[in-house]
Amino acid sequence: MKRRHLCELEDQQWFPGSLRDAITDFLRVALVVGGRVYSPTVPLLERVLKYAETDQVVDLCSGGSGPWTHLQAELDAAGCPVEITLTDKYPNVDALAAAVRDTAPGRTSYETGSVDATAVPTDLTGVRTLFTAFHHFRPPRAAAIVRDAYSRRSGIGVFEFTERTPAAVARTVLVAPLLVLLTMPKLRPTWPRLLLTYVVPVIPIAVTWDAVVSNLRTYTVDELTEMVRELDDQDYAWEVGMLPGEGRNPPITYLLGYPLAAAA
Repeated sequence: MKRRHLCELEDQQWFPGSLRDAITDFLRVALVVGGRVYSPTVPLLERVLKYAETDQVVDLCSGGSGPWTHLQAELDAAGCPVEITLTDKYPNVDALAAAVRDTAPGRTSYETGSVDATAVPTDLTGVRTLFTAFHHFRPPRAAAIVRDAYSRRSGIGVFEFTERTPAAVARTVLVAPLLVLLTMPKLRPTWPRLLLTYVVPVIPIAVTWDAVVSNLRTYTVDELTEMVRELDDQDYAWEVGMLPGEGRNPPITYLLGYPLAAAA
């Protein structure tokens, strides 16, 4: 399928912040309760952290914290403890604060201000990660994200479980609304959220639309490979590939970049 950069509602400045926060909260819970989709990325994260010689992670486009509430513990179990800074262009401060409470004490923090993934502030150092977020960016800005990491010789890991295939789109249309209806009670929702979920289904419709658009926006392995083709130097390496699906979990497309100073 041809990549189509349609309008994703939560990306729009006019989209109400309360609805954006509801969507990011849903995604956070769905990624964990729905099977820890990103657990297979732990060995990849270990590799990037090793080559970058750091235990610091700067998570970009964190939304409601993404998968870090379980990934941090899984990295700990693998003998690779990390300190995490959660960031977003439109930070869901309440959700990020809750994520800090749910992770390892003293090793997770968040930025309250807006952070641009294409030009990460110099005081935020460490391996950069993006989970289910890279597709939000058109090709020039997506390329700017990887170029910024490359120019700063920072490690980077991009991970997407969405797929640009007819089957993935059809599955999303069928499953996403049901997931919202089943997940909302786990969010300790407010009455407005309940109203906009079960009476006037604004949130299920918004989530389903954004999920379909996410699939249509997702970059393929070939497109990611082409994106970094010219960022070629002996002291920096790129890996692009796809992890196979495990059980009910979908395949994960990934792009890794890391400095080779340690190997040298």
